[in-house]
Amino acid sequence: MPHETTLVLDEVPAPIIKPGDDARVAWRLERAARIQANHRLRVSRSNVRDVRLKASATAK
Repeated sequence: MPHETTLVLDEVPAPIIKPGDDARVAWRLERAARIQANHRLRVSRSNVRDVRLKASATAK
């Protein structure tokens, strides 16, 4: 199993910004998408780490 630092998730889709949206709204939507992507990456790395630890504990 690869190390958790090599884990790369798929791109988070860009937020839907309509032509009438304010720049502040667009910035907040993009920021929320980045926060969500970082959260997903942390959770995925944690899951991979847990699986690796469990596998190494049962192998001994």
